[in-house]
Amino acid sequence: MLKTVFNRIRLQDSDVWRIATRSSPVVVQPVLAVWFGIGWLLGQTPVVDHTGVPILVAVAAVLTAVASLLIGAALLGTDSPRRRGMGLAVGGCGLVVLISGLVYALIFLPIVYPG
Repeated sequence: MLKTVFNRIRLQDSDVWRIATRSSPVVVQPVLAVWFGIGWLLGQTPVVDHTGVPILVAVAAVLTAVASLLIGAALLGTDSPRRRGMGLAVGGCGLVVLISGLVYALIFLPIVYPG
């Protein structure tokens, strides 16, 4: 499955890459909104204290990345170059949220909340 997705990404034409590049600044905003929304929903639990904040941020980032990658993989399977480009943009933005969320949760937050 993963190999077929990578092959599908490599074999895209220039229209798909152009659409993915131009739509990424627009697509990243809803992906970040989903990340903040999931973090807010997870933060409503009564067991969250200062030691649980980095875990909460990391879990929200992972859930957002998984959802974005699933949506992006589904869009890559379509015939339309516009939808395939949007799929690449959604998947790429999901990976950006995952990387930045984990860096924020594992490096920055332990400095702010020393325990």
